[in-house]
Amino acid sequence: MHPRAVGGRRAPGGTFLYISDSLVFIDLPKTASSHVRRLLADITPGRESGVHVRAPRRLRQSRKHFWGTIRDPWDWYVSLWAYGCDGKGALHHALTSDLGWLRSRGWKHSPLAALRALAGNPRTHREAWRQAYADADSPEGFRHWLRMVHDPSCAPDLGDAYAASGLSGFAGLLTWRYLRLYCDGSPRGLADTAALQRFDATNGYITRFIRTDRLESDLAAAFNDIGLPLSDEQREEMDARRRSNRSSRRRDLSWYYDRELAALVHQRDRLVVERFGFEPPVPVVGPDSNHAPTMRIIE
Repeated sequence: MHPRAVGGRRAPGGTFLYISDSLVFIDLPKTASSHVRRLLADITPGRESGVHVRAPRRLRQSRKHFWGTIRDPWDWYVSLWAYGCDGKGALHHALTSDLGWLRSRGWKHSPLAALRALAGNPRTHREAWRQAYADADSPEGFRHWLRMVHDPSCAPDLGDAYAASGLSGFAGLLTWRYLRLYCDGSPRGLADTAALQRFDATNGYITRFIRTDRLESDLAAAFNDIGLPLSDEQREEMDARRRSNRSSRRRDLSWYYDRELAALVHQRDRLVVERFGFEPPVPVVGPDSNHAPTMRIIE
């Protein structure tokens, strides 16, 4: 059967699971994961379950294969922003509406952090976020948004327990979501990227990653590896399917990034960049991109 529809609004950082007899697919938002779930429903019947922070322990201890999607970090941030410019997405809702802000505090998983955030001023950056989302054709709007996303003083706005984790001072939002969804345990309190890399190597439970820039070929190879090779007809149908949840983005990545911001993403999402070999859309600043400045724009 096809997966049942899952109602309700996804919380920032939450995930849907697709579960079949042979595999579990963990959905990292804005990595073509909705498209993958639909493809999986056509190839290996199963069901959807969610919303979760990660696959439940009983599933992680099973003999199933665990698949996840991953996207070029520079592309991921542009997609996340452009989707919000269309008025869509849990993060946009959390950043631009009072009700969304309250719902995205992570009450279930970090109630004390949620209370501390509530005790502060939840509207401090609201107008700045709205302005950053105002125009999907504005590279300046994207750059302003990206600086805020990577500014540790704005991390409490993003919800998902990101600020409370202690990672926001040196690691990007994509890295936090990647570790939170795709690893056992919590990376909270780790001090640098090297520690995050060790944590990922020790605690990661994904057995196969599917890159969005080569999605169809990676997915076909993944099925082949678990003994379910796709027929020519299935491959043709997969290639013909259109991806959903597309944003209004119309430009090449280099239109959005300058050298400094490309270096910022390289520095703060280095775990993802180095593990998967992603390349920046423009040359990064300086001989060593790891020394790019950490940006702080909200005083």
